[in-house]
Amino acid sequence: MTVPEPTQTPATTQVSVSTGPAVDPLTISSPGFYQGDITIAAAGQTVNVPIMATITAASILPPYLGSIVNAASQIQGSISPGEIITIYGYSAGPYETAGLTVDASGKVATSLQGATVLFDGKPAPLIYASPAQLNVMVPYEIASEASTTISLAYGSVASTAWSVPVAPSVPGIFTIAGDGVGPGAVLNQDNSVNSASNPAARGSVIQIYATGEGQTSPPGVTGSVTQLSTKTPLLAVTATIGGVDALVQYAGSAPDSVAGLLQVNATVPQGIAPGSAVPITVSIGGVPSQSGVTIAVK
Repeated sequence: MTVPEPTQTPATTQVSVSTGPAVDPLTISSPGFYQGDITIAAAGQTVNVPIMATITAASILPPYLGSIVNAASQIQGSISPGEIITIYGYSAGPYETAGLTVDASGKVATSLQGATVLFDGKPAPLIYASPAQLNVMVPYEIASEASTTISLAYGSVASTAWSVPVAPSVPGIFTIAGDGVGPGAVLNQDNSVNSASNPAARGSVIQIYATGEGQTSPPGVTGSVTQLSTKTPLLAVTATIGGVDALVQYAGSAPDSVAGLLQVNATVPQGIAPGSAVPITVSIGGVPSQSGVTIAVK
């Protein structure tokens, strides 16, 4: 004979903490002695268990700066005016990720949920913030400096400052995977994304997206958003595709984007061999972008 299992009503637990009147535990933000109770409700009955707790102050860990890299190439080294860089660290930003916002002046905000990046003590425009990563626009004002100091601040706590060399240009091409190698962030002539299944035709014009071009003409404005007024790099921009010089038809601001995002329109040379991983480079002022970036050509 099978004996049926007894049925039970799952218990539900309700927790409240109070200092006299009920107080939400999440609102307890200062040290002190607190008392309240835990209410356990089950099968129509309730039991109140008194509790007491002493809340002590704990030191807030300062943001830790781990590495500073070109946001496109993911290579560490010098930085250039207007470049979009990525900073990796610890306790660098808010628990929940935050994206670009525009302030009342129409520029990219310099603080995202309490996170800021300081160049020589001055906040810079932030594009993205999370606990371990910040994407920031390098101020154009550092163009005349040999180096700049970078530090992080989250709330009222600041990291140690790093001294980073400044260079006229530090070109990097954005990639689909975001790790600086492999298929580039490139559009074909019809504005479709270049890929092995959607290669660019030889003789067509592709759009390459990069950063690190340095100062521009007219002069770049820190935190600005490109609209009708485009800017071109002061330094000469060249490109190669499949190891062959490619005619650059345009090099300047990417439309409707943040300052520092460079768009290079280049013609795919007729004489190169087709393939799914044809190497591309962009050089600015004679400084080449990272190796290992490719496009598909048919």
